[in-house]
Amino acid sequence: MAVPRAAFVALADSATGRLRLEAVNDAFVSLTGWLRERAAGAAFPPPQAPPDLADRLAAAVRQGRAVKFELEWPGGADGAMRIEFDLMPAGDGTWLGFVEDVTAERRAFQLLAASEARYRGAAESGSDWVWETDAEHRLSWLSPHYFALEPARASRLFGKRRWETSPDPPDANCWRLHRADLDARRPFRDFQFRSVDGDDGGPRYVRVSGKPVFAAGGKFVGYRGVGRDVTEEVAARRLAQLSEARLDAAIESINEGFALFDADDRLVRANRKLLELAQENAGLFTPGAAYADILRAVAARGVLHDAPVEIEKFLAERLAVHRNLPSETEYRTAGGLWLKITETRTADGGVAMVYRNVTHLKRAEETLRKAAEEAEAANQAKSEFLANMSHELRTPLNAIIGFAEIIGNEMLGPIGNARYAAYAKDIRASGAHLLEVINQVLDMSKIEAGRFDLNEEELDVAEVLAGSARLLENMAAEGGIALSVDVPDPPPGLVADRRALRQVVLNLLGNAIKFTPRGGCVELSARAEPNGGLAIAVRDTGIGIAQADIATALAPFGQIDNPMTRGKPGTGLGLPIVKALVEMHGGSLSLQSEPGKGTTVAARFPARRITGAQSAKATA
Repeated sequence: MAVPRAAFVALADSATGRLRLEAVNDAFVSLTGWLRERAAGAAFPPPQAPPDLADRLAAAVRQGRAVKFELEWPGGADGAMRIEFDLMPAGDGTWLGFVEDVTAERRAFQLLAASEARYRGAAESGSDWVWETDAEHRLSWLSPHYFALEPARASRLFGKRRWETSPDPPDANCWRLHRADLDARRPFRDFQFRSVDGDDGGPRYVRVSGKPVFAAGGKFVGYRGVGRDVTEEVAARRLAQLSEARLDAAIESINEGFALFDADDRLVRANRKLLELAQENAGLFTPGAAYADILRAVAARGVLHDAPVEIEKFLAERLAVHRNLPSETEYRTAGGLWLKITETRTADGGVAMVYRNVTHLKRAEETLRKAAEEAEAANQAKSEFLANMSHELRTPLNAIIGFAEIIGNEMLGPIGNARYAAYAKDIRASGAHLLEVINQVLDMSKIEAGRFDLNEEELDVAEVLAGSARLLENMAAEGGIALSVDVPDPPPGLVADRRALRQVVLNLLGNAIKFTPRGGCVELSARAEPNGGLAIAVRDTGIGIAQADIATALAPFGQIDNPMTRGKPGTGLGLPIVKALVEMHGGSLSLQSEPGKGTTVAARFPARRITGAQSAKATA
């Protein structure tokens, strides 16, 4: 049963056009709250109407035209409601009016308007835009702010289907799939395509999402959705892909295995060289594989030469190294390869690992080690042989020298011919020289064999230096060389082997005299050093040694080949023996020289070997 509309009848004053209520029905009374008795004869519009409404209504009445208006009216659930009055002439000054509560409708409209305003505001303030198409998929509406971005491009889009705006062929697979969605009236999301070029002439890439729109009766009227310009994103992605491709090419070009793990210790990539080194275990290096799982599998398969019995212990130790980067580790595989693994932390918390095949280096090291051991063994055998031969060589040579001296001095009577005596003296001199050479060779051999024992005692340095200088006074005088000794008074004491110290001084003085021309000077001195040690030095004004030749002079059997030294007798063992003897006392040997100006050689002894000057007592 239909609910009767609220209605009223009003009479118009022909002169003024003012209306007065004549009659109202029950629905009117119920809606407005006016009592029937009060309504009859009441002026219309009511007092709560806007002041100008009565004038506008009177003008309409005089013109005889229908009029419709709304008024705020007390009542309703919220204490106020919106009522619509619809007034029309009925003839003979009578007007018929209908009244309707439109509160809910107006509020819904307001909410809708507010929602639409928010929706439009959000769409226009963001980087995305809103679009609509008609039932034929032609663009029919775009967010106004899009026009402000690229007005010329926007105008070229209107009235066109999406695939008509793209330079890509419409039969491309991506378009076929998209049009299938549209034909099926399915929603779609994040469809990306190249659209009409921008106002600057550059390409534009767009990503759109949309839903179908249906009228009240279910009729399809088009699509509505949002779009976004992703041109910069596409360019950035392509640049990233290009950089990644270059990085991949660089990684593949290196002649070493390479693996990259992310911050979660999962494999990102491994190059072909690593897979070649892994051989039959290459399948372990798949993207996403955990480093710990790869390591556990390698250990369990016995890939390593010394496969660990306790795999979990090995895993824990290796992971501890893996977390404490950078690191370098070497492994020998069961196949005989030696791998050096270098690990470094990346900026994002991952790990970069480089696998180097160092098998050839290991083999070379092994060859060198064996060669060194063999050479050492041979040298040791030689030194031991010469040391053992000391007695066998010296005894007969001493006899030759002694008998030559007896014959040369005619100690048992005259030998008749003076030339025999001269020959005997030559034999003695040659034997003495040979004995000196043999003594040096044997001393060096004993030192290298570790069989030169020091017989240490507290020595008077001044006595040892003076005694050594006296032994070589004649040699210096014959060469026209001034020999001097400079020792502080009182002289220091030195704990050392007397024979070794004398040999050090004699060798240094002998070299200085030998290589100093006539008229030159040789000085033997002893000086305390700031660190409490003692330096025994020999300085000469001889021919000197080039800086490049000093290492040769200090090497066993080293002979400097130049016109100034050629023809000088010697074995090349004098300085090496001095250096070895000084070092056996915990000291060091230094050599400073300049060609044409002279040489200074200093034997330095540590402070722990120096004693008080008055405590040293020399013994013959």
